[in-house]
Amino acid sequence: MKHVFRSSIAALSLLGVAVIPATAGAAKPIKAPATVSVKGTTFVKVTAANNKSYQGPGPYHVGITTFDLAVKPTTLTPAGYTTKVDCWYPTLAVGSSSIYNMSSWLPAPIAFIVKNNPAAKDIATYPTSGIAKAPFAPGKFPLVEFSHGYGGFRDQSAAITAHLASWGFVVCAPDHLGRNLTAQLDPTVSLTPPTTDPNADVNDLATLQAQIAASKVPVLKGHVDATRVVALGHSAGGSASERFASYAASLNAKGTFLKGWIGMAGMSKLNWSQTIAPYNTIPTQPGYVISGDQDITVPTSSLQTAFSGLTARSTMTVLTAAGHNVFSDICVIGAGSGGILAIAKALNVSVPDNLANLATDGCKTPNRPVLDDLGVIGQITVAAARAMNGQDVGRPTTTGLVAGYPGLVSSTTRVSGGVVTGE
Repeated sequence: MKHVFRSSIAALSLLGVAVIPATAGAAKPIKAPATVSVKGTTFVKVTAANNKSYQGPGPYHVGITTFDLAVKPTTLTPAGYTTKVDCWYPTLAVGSSSIYNMSSWLPAPIAFIVKNNPAAKDIATYPTSGIAKAPFAPGKFPLVEFSHGYGGFRDQSAAITAHLASWGFVVCAPDHLGRNLTAQLDPTVSLTPPTTDPNADVNDLATLQAQIAASKVPVLKGHVDATRVVALGHSAGGSASERFASYAASLNAKGTFLKGWIGMAGMSKLNWSQTIAPYNTIPTQPGYVISGDQDITVPTSSLQTAFSGLTARSTMTVLTAAGHNVFSDICVIGAGSGGILAIAKALNVSVPDNLANLATDGCKTPNRPVLDDLGVIGQITVAAARAMNGQDVGRPTTTGLVAGYPGLVSSTTRVSGGVVTGE
């Protein structure tokens, strides 16, 4: 356990996320950073941003909170359902990082085996890099909504979500009950799913934004500007972030809360012919696509084809020798014990082949260690989210990445009106 935990701490430290150690006695809070207010929204003040400014830790420590979200009904799910949401946010507090355990997303029979096995009880853990229930830092911060991947869970990319929070964003991630880890490991879930809506993930994001905007989430009330939202997603969540942009664009003026979207190893354009309105139009908001050039699950070539069809000015960056899970914690969880599949095998937990292949994409040779890329992913996501909210415009925060991150970035291209240009 100590080896696994230390590996996790090292992973977050390389990204620059502040993993706060336990402190003896009362500790003074950190000093509030310099900020600017844009129509009441708080942004970290950065006077000379460049393509290295956001790879390291932000000036805030990070808090984390969990709440239940009652998702609004749809035609396919007239009763609605309730899911859990985790939110990372800026804090000035000092404290210990909370830990999540993957057993929280295991079906009940499997979770029972894990929780009652002394050797496995704590092994599949990872730090959230958030101090549980810490007080918010002063200010009202822009919102990032994170959508996890197929077979994933809301905390699956804690290194990235916490990093964004350290730079002054509130990052909220719902569990998508129709495609999370629980649903993929338990065949009975598919018999009585909480929803059969193929766009339930977008509905989760839309409901979350609406409830925060209406001050119906008490723990976030007064701390979040839900008129400034960026959608961020991994894999199927990357598709959800883009379909959320399509949905928001269909609302016309009422959808201007969504300032942009970021898809990590996922994009929906290739499946638009199978998607119904209002989720099947080319987004009008700027987008950012990130891909690993050795991704087997969602090949870079497919993303490049989809990317070329965007009309709003957007960017695509390809990471060198990176696979599908470079954007999640999956490759690091349980690494000291052979990884999550080795843990599952030791417990006689059956993992479907498709999920097993997905879980290891990007975790082994010839892929470069995922920890190598955390800095550049942190730079891209923070810089893009700030730019989409009108900060650092015209500054080279996502240009020159090939030269700035030698051996880590293969290419960066831009598109506008279907015309693709290189750097």
